[in-house]
Amino acid sequence: MSHLFGLFHQILFQHPQYIWYAVPGMVLVVLFWLASWRWRLRAFRQYGDERLVSRFSTAPSLLKEWLIVAAFSLAVVLCAAAATMPYLPTRPVAVPSGSLRVAAAFDSSISMDSEDNRQNDQAFGGADCSTVHGPCGSRMSIARLILRKQIMPAITGNQLGLVVYSGDGTVKSYLNDDFAPLVTLLTAWRWVDVGSAPGTGSYVETGLASALAVLDHDQNDAGKAAPGKVIILFTDGGHDGTPADLAKVVAQIRKQAVKLVIVGIGSPEPSALPLYDDQGNLTGYFPGQGQPALTSYRDDAFLQSLADSAGGVYIKASAGEPLSINWPSVLAGSKVEIQQLQLYQYPLGAAMFFLAIVFLRALPARFLSFKGRPWRRSSPSQTR
Repeated sequence: MSHLFGLFHQILFQHPQYIWYAVPGMVLVVLFWLASWRWRLRAFRQYGDERLVSRFSTAPSLLKEWLIVAAFSLAVVLCAAAATMPYLPTRPVAVPSGSLRVAAAFDSSISMDSEDNRQNDQAFGGADCSTVHGPCGSRMSIARLILRKQIMPAITGNQLGLVVYSGDGTVKSYLNDDFAPLVTLLTAWRWVDVGSAPGTGSYVETGLASALAVLDHDQNDAGKAAPGKVIILFTDGGHDGTPADLAKVVAQIRKQAVKLVIVGIGSPEPSALPLYDDQGNLTGYFPGQGQPALTSYRDDAFLQSLADSAGGVYIKASAGEPLSINWPSVLAGSKVEIQQLQLYQYPLGAAMFFLAIVFLRALPARFLSFKGRPWRRSSPSQTR
């Protein structure tokens, strides 16, 4: 019962003022039926002998008439309720076209080659790694899957650019509302992959600076509302630059009112970096050559601190846990399009039901009267 009351509490109305139309409608119904009842009762009493008339018809009943009035009044109220266009708001489903500029920045440092998601790649829309010979389920591949399978469908009609960074940031694509070439960059060769950016290490400030340059490139918002700006940072954490350089970029992000969404990839537990030969055979772990394997982990503390300093959002993409994120709401905020479950048909159908009862109320009695009437053949006509 509490769930039902909670559901009614969520109902919204597109035209709530229309419910007041039920008041004059109910008054007219009451006045009309009261006058109708008085006229029919007067006609019944003035038409011949009351006992004779009662044999073939029923005298107007005040109780029955009020039941009819109640049914008509309820139908009027239900029609007015349907006119208010009630609906239930459901999950945000899409970002309005032209309302966002999004720059996706990928950490391409060596740690993104870790395969701590190899057993759970399917959870993010990837392949079954148990059937794959060679690399599979790396942090970088998970980041690409999240962008391609979840985020890009949510921002269709908006602009998206791609950036990779390691020692330095590199723009792979400026803003584009045609996602087909971007999908090619994400899936073909190694355009967006570990080692696709210059240098080594993880210099986050270079990736964020390149993302800001993408968002500022070729702006043409004259005569229309400026779209919102979003940077989506895919990384497992770690920062090899200086805090001062990172603080400068964060200050620019805040100054330009850019929303920073950080997607932390990988496991918080240390994971080794596998090495494969050209045939896809596992040959050891980085750095190889008999040296102790180096491990990396998702640096939640750093990523959460970065998100807080930029006024952004930190989302964890953990192994085996598919992201149940409402991306339109996260990226667009109040600009998101809300899906509506229309409910007007229910009060309208109930109104039609009550009207049908009123107008068809005499049919059962007529049917029973017809069934109970004895079959009588007409007498043959008399001959002259």
